[in-house]
Amino acid sequence: MAQVGLRLISKVINMKKLRKDHLIWCSEKLKQMKFVDRKIKMEYSILLFPC
Repeated sequence: MAQVGLRLISKVINMKKLRKDHLIWCSEKLKQMKFVDRKIKMEYSILLFPC
């Protein structure tokens, strides 16, 4: 799930028309990720993609 989240963040950041709410969504997703022992731990949320 964390890899999917990172790929979505990457796609959102590379969009041609990037809005402020997209950046806020990416920031919130990155805040949910923690790196522990070379592994990504993620707090899950219902909102998978920005509105």
